[in-house]
Amino acid sequence: IGNQDLHSYPKLPVNRLSQGSGTIVSDVKDLNTFVRALLIDKTLLTAHSLKQMTNFYTYKNTKSGYGLSEENIGGKTLLGHTGRQISYISLAFADTVHKESMIVLTNNANDTLVDHVLETICKTKRF
Repeated sequence: IGNQDLHSYPKLPVNRLSQGSGTIVSDVKDLNTFVRALLIDKTLLTAHSLKQMTNFYTYKNTKSGYGLSEENIGGKTLLGHTGRQISYISLAFADTVHKESMIVLTNNANDTLVDHVLETICKTKRF
């Protein structure tokens, strides 16, 4: 907002700014543990529940399910979830064929940069 003093703006409760994000606070290690248990080890949910989450429908070139999406990036098919808010982007994906997981957390909401990082990671032999 240029040179404006942001302290002059009214304070909003965090839950008013992050309505869709679930307001979950986590780190790379915890997110990786979660993604691996859900999509690679398959120990978090029943087979029936996981099948429901991965029963994807296509909308505007995106395959989405219940809380998961399928992305084809850098020659890999990834299952996972993304999130963003005013000043961050988070990506949590698994390549179930190669049994690899990838977490990207950034406090930079630059989609182009994050897309480039994701593409570069996916093009490497291993995550």
